[in-house]
Amino acid sequence: MLAEVSRSGYYAWLARTDSVSLREERDYADYLFLKHVHDRHKGKIDYRGIYMEMLDLIGGPMNHKRILRIMRKCCRRRKKNFGGL
Repeated sequence: MLAEVSRSGYYAWLARTDSVSLREERDYADYLFLKHVHDRHKGKIDYRGIYMEMLDLIGGPMNHKRILRIMRKCCRRRKKNFGGL
């Protein structure tokens, strides 16, 4: 039985799977670096602070949206304490 997928759709899917796996590898390497910074601040740093830290450590910016996406995927979020409310 054929999957009834067009030839161009199949090759587009093939190209996309390669780029997705490369992105995941880069994300994992960046995750390890972000996790190091996050742990060094004992989890009390947000993506803006990590962005500023990255400017100092690697000498160049990392996109804040990328930092936020990786943090959402991998790091736990702190619960906010509103003074015992």
